[in-house]
Amino acid sequence: MTEWTDSIVRKGFSQNYKIEKRIYSGKSKFQKIEIIEIPEFGKTLFLDGILQICEADSVIYDKALVDPIFKINPNAKKISILGGGDGGVLREVLTHKVDKAIMIEIDKDVIDICKKYLPEVCKTAFEDKRTSLMIEDATKVMKKEKDLDAVIVDLIDPEMMTKSREKELYKVLFLDIKNSLKKNGIVSIQLGSYYEKDLRDFIVKIVKDNFKDISIKQVFIPSFIETWMFSTAVKE
Repeated sequence: MTEWTDSIVRKGFSQNYKIEKRIYSGKSKFQKIEIIEIPEFGKTLFLDGILQICEADSVIYDKALVDPIFKINPNAKKISILGGGDGGVLREVLTHKVDKAIMIEIDKDVIDICKKYLPEVCKTAFEDKRTSLMIEDATKVMKKEKDLDAVIVDLIDPEMMTKSREKELYKVLFLDIKNSLKKNGIVSIQLGSYYEKDLRDFIVKIVKDNFKDISIKQVFIPSFIETWMFSTAVKE
């Protein structure tokens, strides 16, 4: 009998994926973590039942966050990544001539499980001597970071953004990100699905309040089966 899994994209809409093989399933302190092999896309990370990244096309998502930084500043040397426990964005950052990549992830289990069961995404990024890994809440750590060339925000959760407390945390977070950056430092953000307009408008307003030269682009992610939104901006 064929087995399928639902990935709830947003209220009223979900996508179905055929399960070839269940590789891992467990719970961390924060969320349910699954590694599932699905047709066409291979091994895939699901968090709380929502598809996050897969081995076949993770590079599309990762490059959408990383490439714009180096187009603006090819000499960026010190970069902080907020979230991204699968290690794909970190891997992509390390393909450039950076001196230091600081990854701040709250859930160590995601990192450990992806290193073990989904190494096609992170490769050797976590072992790279330029990587500095912090298992912390990014909203707290960014109050202390300084002299960064760029910050990558891979945190945005549409469900969280419906809660007023989380909205206030994000407003403070982006102010802290601004303060952590050097002059003309860059912030790169994933804004969620093309259809999450309220979420996108909320984040873009915060970014415009703190940064200049904001740009927004659309990127189709095959495994998501939809268009995802990304933005970059520069510190004033």
